[in-house]
Amino acid sequence: MADTKPSLKFMVGQSARFNPICKTIKRMYDEGELGEAFYAEADYLHNIGKRIKDWWVDDRNPHFGLMGGGVHPIDLLRWIVGDIDEVFAISNHKVLAGFPHDDAYLMNFRFENGCMGKMAAFLGCQRPYELNLAIYGTRGTAINDRLFLSKVEELEDFIRLPITILAEHPTFGEEMAHFVDCILNDKAPMIDVRDGAKSAATRPANPFW
Repeated sequence: MADTKPSLKFMVGQSARFNPICKTIKRMYDEGELGEAFYAEADYLHNIGKRIKDWWVDDRNPHFGLMGGGVHPIDLLRWIVGDIDEVFAISNHKVLAGFPHDDAYLMNFRFENGCMGKMAAFLGCQRPYELNLAIYGTRGTAINDRLFLSKVEELEDFIRLPITILAEHPTFGEEMAHFVDCILNDKAPMIDVRDGAKSAATRPANPFW
């Protein structure tokens, strides 16, 4: 009997991977321009106070801010540097009184390749939104749109990359176009279920929350 089981596609919505500056840093790292990473960090700095309503505070399934926002910098670091082997994390709850979980998280990582890392997710920031990404490598450093390469002789300051960084960059169109292309042309999505689960599972063995 022929197998009639439908072929399904599953993609986790890690929109930050489609951000132009993040894609550029990823490409430079993959091509060896930055060398081997020995330290990497990413931040999700936001104020979600106006969104705290309805299902965000549902006691049966409250919105966990670390997974709703903090998972993006975690995923970026995994995507570029590699899987994470060890995690230490602390958190507190000082700003968002109506939020059912802590609103500030800080994580230190050790990646499987020995690189060190840090992620901060602050959900009650009294400041504009910002997603930061920095890779410190043996041949160069990329901090958002600033680049320093050791191969450029006598370089004493960062080079500015000609890439516009927007607050909450509108990546969803490109993200959905990628998924539709995977469906129509039977391709593997960039972030499949296993890849997405690895980012979501990045937490200490004995978490503080």
